Amino acid sequence: VEAPPPGDAPEISSVYPDSASRRDRLTVTISGANFQNGATVDFGERVIVQGVTFVDEGHLEVQIRIHNLAEAGCRDVTVTNPDGQSGTLTGGFTVQ
Repeated sequence: VEAPPPGDAPEISSVYPDSASRRDRLTVTISGANFQNGATVDFGERVIVQGVTFVDEGHLEVQIRIHNLAEAGCRDVTVTNPDGQSGTLTGGFTVQ
């Protein structure tokens, strides 16, 4: 049985809010295109993703917690669909 062909890779156009402080817990909305239900999101080291809610193919709501030892600075935000395709917004999120 062959796997279905992968869809288009996710494209991230914006992250809102695009910054947070250490110890913050917040819900971030990621906007873009080609998101699939079951997508995972990565904000880099010590930003803990606690849940991803698929709104539609252009929006994900992501519950995150910033670890108290997270390094300040810009982070790349990566969305990976269940089919294995991923897209990254370079410097899309800042830990203050």
